[in-house]
Amino acid sequence: MKKYSLYFALSLMLLLPFYAKANASLFKALTIAEGKNQAAYQQKLLLVHFTANWCMPSKWMEDNTFSHPEIQQFINRDFLAVKIDVDAPGGFSDKETYQVASLPTILIFSASGKLLERIEGIATPENLLAYLKKNNHPRNKWARRPLPSPAKTIPSGQPDFSHLSKPAFAVSNQQPQLGKNAIIAPTLPMPSAQPDNPASPTSKPVVKLNKEQFGVEVAVLQEYGGVIRYVKNLERRFDQKVYIILKQTREQKNYHVVIGAYRNRQEAYRLRSFLMDHQIRGDVTALAYAKK
Repeated sequence: MKKYSLYFALSLMLLLPFYAKANASLFKALTIAEGKNQAAYQQKLLLVHFTANWCMPSKWMEDNTFSHPEIQQFINRDFLAVKIDVDAPGGFSDKETYQVASLPTILIFSASGKLLERIEGIATPENLLAYLKKNNHPRNKWARRPLPSPAKTIPSGQPDFSHLSKPAFAVSNQQPQLGKNAIIAPTLPMPSAQPDNPASPTSKPVVKLNKEQFGVEVAVLQEYGGVIRYVKNLERRFDQKVYIILKQTREQKNYHVVIGAYRNRQEAYRLRSFLMDHQIRGDVTALAYAKK
């Protein structure tokens, strides 16, 4: 009996470096935004594994679930896998944005960036494989491919998506020649109403918008700090005004993030199409009151 136990221990020690190396190569060193871009370009689903160095259940999954040969084969073929450390600055922001309340948490996105699945807690190889197979549908692996820059490549050999960081979408004051399909953002009203309750930590000037104006709602979040970070990220990427519309019930507050304010639905739908080209999905909505 001791002979077999010793043999098993030696075999395990020899296999551990192999599993560690295979597990490390499974996850790409990308942010979620970069992962969405590459998933769209490669026509794959995106798997995001939220973890932390101190989280033992996450370590168990990496040692047992993600190291499973069938899981690795399935992910490498049909998925792009990204690991997010919630203790890192960018990882904490992603944790707030995607409302990750416990570890481990796995999010599965379609190639177009739509959230398909949220898996909280430990997932065994059998459980995770069932989720992977469930979402591995051709319609979830289709997306409008971002156009790569011919002049640059990143070290991995994949196209460089830095040219998508801030699309030239706003109209300058020099009134350049515009094509017939160009979208001209209307002049938006300045805040005129009194601020909300000054005692509230989320007080912001309120902008009264025309109810006949339309924008594109791209997110609904509950945590205000995460909303602010998400809005600032959108404003860095796009030369468009971003509004926060608060809809409150007795149970909770919902912050609706809306981009743009246009005079008719047609212009808002053109903005929606533009955003989808940059992997941001949303729905056209009418505007009323919004936090600036």
